[in-house]
Amino acid sequence: MSEQDFNKVSNQMSIYKTYLDNDKKNVWKGSTYKFNVMDFSKHSPELADILIEEPGEQIKVIYLTLAEYDLYKTKKITVQFVNIPKIQDRRINRLRTKNFNELVSIMGVVMSRTHVFGHVLTSQ
Repeated sequence: MSEQDFNKVSNQMSIYKTYLDNDKKNVWKGSTYKFNVMDFSKHSPELADILIEEPGEQIKVIYLTLAEYDLYKTKKITVQFVNIPKIQDRRINRLRTKNFNELVSIMGVVMSRTHVFGHVLTSQ
């Protein structure tokens, strides 16, 4: 990791830490933290946009931030993203490969499934 990347991640971690420290609702359910994306977008709109566009990297940064808290050291923490912007809503039958690297909210009912599935080469 270059020094520039390290500084970028460090800056993002400090923004997430400030949000987590000031989160009035601070919704924990067992060992799951409910991360409210819309509330976070009011705190840091630029980083919220990056979270939606590049969730893989940002989820790692969020877990690195949570690792600084004592609670993370005692049990495994999972993050659940709630209140995702409506523009990210997708019907389950409209999911496409272009949605693989996006943070999306999925709607729909699975009535049945077939034995023929698409072949995924890589996914994160």
